[in-house]
Amino acid sequence: LIKVQAEIVPEFAGVAEYFPDIGHFVKCISGAFHKLAGSCAELRGVSLLESARIKTMVADISRILRQYGVQYKSLVSSPGSASQLDKCRDFAIKRIASIIPHHCGDHETCCVEDCKMIQLKRHFIARYRTEFSDKDEDMVTNEEILRLHKKDIAKGY
Repeated sequence: LIKVQAEIVPEFAGVAEYFPDIGHFVKCISGAFHKLAGSCAELRGVSLLESARIKTMVADISRILRQYGVQYKSLVSSPGSASQLDKCRDFAIKRIASIIPHHCGDHETCCVEDCKMIQLKRHFIARYRTEFSDKDEDMVTNEEILRLHKKDIAKGY
């Protein structure tokens, strides 16, 4: 593209730079997922790397990158915001790293903001604790509450 620009406008020769954009980045990720699904038969199928799942994962990555971009723009011009920028970047990386495990059913690394499963689990635990907080019975563990409401959580997810 830079070479074509230099041919069209000779003054750009040696001066033009390539700036990657989010659209191109996301397109490359999508292409890589489709290529991986095409080359590895064990990853193809309804609950693995199907087109709809790839599209959803890529949309999640794009959303997180755009949210980080907004945060970056608001912080970059503020003096002394380097530590906040680092925290935002690290959080965005953590969120992106959890996308594939999330879509494969592993919600251990998910962030609450991104994961309906974690939100539902927290909801049922909080609701149970609110409903039964005034009773003198032994407190039930979170795991027991989740086991009791497993069907409700699955239905909401």
